[in-house]
Amino acid sequence: MYLTLVGIVIVAVACYLGRGIWHMSQRSSAVKRRAAEVFSGRALLTVDQFSELFPTDLRQVAGTIREILEGVLIVDVRCVRPQDRLIADLGLGHVDGLDAYHLDGDVESRYRLSILGLFESTGDPTVDDVVRYVAQRITTNQAVNPRGGSGRS
Repeated sequence: MYLTLVGIVIVAVACYLGRGIWHMSQRSSAVKRRAAEVFSGRALLTVDQFSELFPTDLRQVAGTIREILEGVLIVDVRCVRPQDRLIADLGLGHVDGLDAYHLDGDVESRYRLSILGLFESTGDPTVDDVVRYVAQRITTNQAVNPRGGSGRS
């Protein structure tokens, strides 16, 4: 009797988790289809090539933001361009609703600033918006290490 009850609980949990995974995979497929439309005909860019799409003073931040996006997005970041919208074009938050918070946490660990205010003000910022937002908030009198932390001890 006990084993039967345990078996029923296991099957119920497996069905519940399986349904959630199926829904996530459907959302993931939709994001990838949308990205394929957005990325159609685009050449793949290295970090340096991507950074060169920005003004000289923004290139270092642009390269770092692209590396951060690589860890957050489910799409191929080699196709990402500055004008791409994070939510509508790149699917940020469509599969995992916490993606914006993961992105914010990664930016915060590198630059010690939050980008959630950008999402609140624009709703769906572009990659360029994020790069400019971060670059504008990095103070010129404090050396910032793009790998996290400040130049001060």
